[in-house]
Amino acid sequence: MRLESGHLNLHDLVGRHPIFLDVMTWPTTFHKVWQVLGWNIQLFHTQLLVTPTSDPSLPPGPTGWHQDNDRMNLELEVELQPRVSMKVGYFLADIPEPGMGNFCVIPGSHLTRRLMPTTAAGRPAKASPGACESRLAGSAQPRGARDALRARVSDALAWNWR
Repeated sequence: MRLESGHLNLHDLVGRHPIFLDVMTWPTTFHKVWQVLGWNIQLFHTQLLVTPTSDPSLPPGPTGWHQDNDRMNLELEVELQPRVSMKVGYFLADIPEPGMGNFCVIPGSHLTRRLMPTTAAGRPAKASPGACESRLAGSAQPRGARDALRARVSDALAWNWR
């Protein structure tokens, strides 16, 4: 769905076009997922997120800090959450410098339930065949900036315990 702001946020991509299944099973990243989670895995969430350039009057930086797996995080009442899923992000456009809407992560946040966004770092990235990340890490939606269009496809995979 494209919003008035110019953002695009689409979910459930695999049924929309066969290329999204090809992306999910990309050999280098799929093999990494298999090494981390084991062979019995399932795809449970896909997303295409496009963030246009921001209004220059807005302060730079990320907004909306969160940890993925919200429902599971609430129900597992332990400080150190188990790794039952992971996300693979495919950057569709280069964002080589800080301040260009870079993916933001709070270092060490996968080890705690409490987010402290003041320590966040934006990660420069080239258009890539995939970057694996913990769904337990605190992350944020960055604002696009400086003539930069941020585009990313994400696949979330988990152990299949059925």
